[in-house]
Amino acid sequence: MLLVLQNKYKKLLQTYNMKPTQEQILSALNKLVRENKTELKAEKIELGLVDDLEKGRKSIIDESDKIRKVFSDLNKIEDRAIKLVAKADKLIKSNDTSLGKVKKQAKELGVKTTDIKEVVNIERALDSFKKLRNELKDFKV
Repeated sequence: MLLVLQNKYKKLLQTYNMKPTQEQILSALNKLVRENKTELKAEKIELGLVDDLEKGRKSIIDESDKIRKVFSDLNKIEDRAIKLVAKADKLIKSNDTSLGKVKKQAKELGVKTTDIKEVVNIERALDSFKKLRNELKDFKV
């Protein structure tokens, strides 16, 4: 019995003083590597998401600049259109006045205005011009 106790005592001492086996070391390393890979994957995913956000921000800035440019161009076009409508109004008024005078004189002379080629031509041109002017004035983007 003493011999049995000594053997148990030796085994107990070996357990406490025992160095890890190669298998235990590899198992522990594998466990650490798996944990580290998981952390690295998570960091890679996080960095990827941050990169995507930065790309998105840059795209928004680029598109915002393009939209601002379009608004600027539209404002310039609107200013031009306003000036053209004002000029058209002056031309219409001037030609309507001249046309009125010619019609009045033709009536006094007993001449039909439909027989005067220039009167017919200016009336057609004015009608067409007035429609175009109204389209420009009423145009909305």
